[in-house]
Amino acid sequence: MMRIAGLLAIGGSLWGAAMLLTTTVEVAAHDAAAQPGGKVLRHMVLYKFKEHVTPPQLQEVVDAFAGLAQKVETIIGFERGTNISPENKSEGFTHCFVVTFQNEAGRDAYLKHPAHDDYVKIVKDRREKVIVFDYWADAEPIRHSFFIAGPTFTGIIGEDGNEVWNAGAPAARDGYVLPNGNVLIAWSEEVKELTRDHKVVFRFQRSADNREIGTVERLKNGRTLITELGPKPRLLEVEADGTIALEFRLKPETDNAHMQTRMARKLPNGNYLVPHLLAFKVKEYSPNGEVVREFHTDLDELGGRKAETWPFTAIRLANGHTLVNLTHGNKTVELDADGHVVWQVGNDDFPEERPFADPCGGQRLPNGNTVIASYGSQGDIKVFEVTRDKKIVWTYSGPHRAHEIQMLTTNGKPVAGTPMK
Repeated sequence: MMRIAGLLAIGGSLWGAAMLLTTTVEVAAHDAAAQPGGKVLRHMVLYKFKEHVTPPQLQEVVDAFAGLAQKVETIIGFERGTNISPENKSEGFTHCFVVTFQNEAGRDAYLKHPAHDDYVKIVKDRREKVIVFDYWADAEPIRHSFFIAGPTFTGIIGEDGNEVWNAGAPAARDGYVLPNGNVLIAWSEEVKELTRDHKVVFRFQRSADNREIGTVERLKNGRTLITELGPKPRLLEVEADGTIALEFRLKPETDNAHMQTRMARKLPNGNYLVPHLLAFKVKEYSPNGEVVREFHTDLDELGGRKAETWPFTAIRLANGHTLVNLTHGNKTVELDADGHVVWQVGNDDFPEERPFADPCGGQRLPNGNTVIASYGSQGDIKVFEVTRDKKIVWTYSGPHRAHEIQMLTTNGKPVAGTPMK
């Protein structure tokens, strides 16, 4: 990837001199296939702000620009920086933003996007001058580190594909690497939060009334979301001391405990999104256990029930859509608020690789790409990243199959934001 300072020195004639930057990466640059071959399109914006702009107003501009990376799906990378050059030749330009796209069509869609229009309304009366410069840059191969919960290994895989941390017990169902560095893991019988030196700082044991634990998620309120499967399937919020603060019965429409539910998640509106495999439904529950919305996955266009389109992972996206991995159906679909399919990808899109093999865990990255864990894989591809236009841009082909994953870094940079998984 071309260094920003180097680019500015080359293009210095645009504003009279080069400007060195300190750079903050907001979204790691997942440099996917582009046009021309092996290239990605960089869109660079530099600002000189009016003297009357206050620090809070300036920060609002910075935050609004950074927020575009979460709102515009064609953005595959974003960086921002402020001038630190000792040469005093920046001519008052203080801030630089670099947005990366796969191609010109992605950039054009960004420029027409309503979120971009909203941003322009914020900045237009605060900028004195602006420079916009687009260029093609070499695409850097993608490298990810990630958490993996799988049948042979539970832990963290480094960007080189090697194990860097082992939880000590395989066959975990779900898990998260927390902001404090600890790892929260759900096994069938218990949930543990472990420090990197394996000290247990939180533990929850499955109740005797049920047979399995299916989900774990640390919530913003400090509680831990857990689901239990069995004769009395339930969703819980558990306090740090183990006290159950919230509980309601789930409605999986089957007595088959193992197939009742998988990756339940709490939504920003306070509701819960829960996939029920044999019901062919993703159900949204209120905190009192009422089902307020259902998304059906046995749609004719997905092959119906004979295709065994069991929902395993359900992720509510920022645009209100819901991303769902369909296990035996070997598809990943995106549903709008009314349950209509607006995007899908499966083995028919990759007739040679056929990477979908019982897709279980998944994650939508800030750049709009989707990472999919093929739990049933017997081939090389165990986990893979696919773009919106259905290009595979990264794969994990190591020894461990994945039930659930969490992408942690890309090319040495932390994956930004709350993981959508």
